[in-house]
Amino acid sequence: MANDFRIRVSGGEQLGRALDRLGQAVGGIILGQALRAAAEPIRDRARELAPRRTGFLAEHIVVVPDPERENALLVGTTKKAFYGHMQEFGVQPHAIGKGSTLRSKGRRQTGRMHPGHAAHPFMRPAIDQCEDEAGRRFAEVLRRGIEEHSR
Repeated sequence: MANDFRIRVSGGEQLGRALDRLGQAVGGIILGQALRAAAEPIRDRARELAPRRTGFLAEHIVVVPDPERENALLVGTTKKAFYGHMQEFGVQPHAIGKGSTLRSKGRRQTGRMHPGHAAHPFMRPAIDQCEDEAGRRFAEVLRRGIEEHSR
């Protein structure tokens, strides 16, 4: 997913020590809960902003663990809604079947022409509109989890 949203945490060393005191398992659970709490308002807002003809795209905006990074989640579309990036960024005109020709970067494409379409961003605006709430939710869930398990 092209647009990263990162929550910067001040007092990272203190936070790390507090989570370490709880043990790796409990600390990891609390951190995961805080990350999910931060990601959910972004997912919900993206669903509200997604272009709707059938509602399929909005239904397939999800929060999933990032397979490439530890302690990270991704908010985006499932493989079933593979065209989400095309809605977000738009599509240039291009040939799609037999009949028409389009020259692009020195190559000829033949086929019927797809007219392309303008961008209808929904993910970037969702991130921009929800980043403060996401940060607040992250901090609150983390604080509450550390307090509850430190007793």
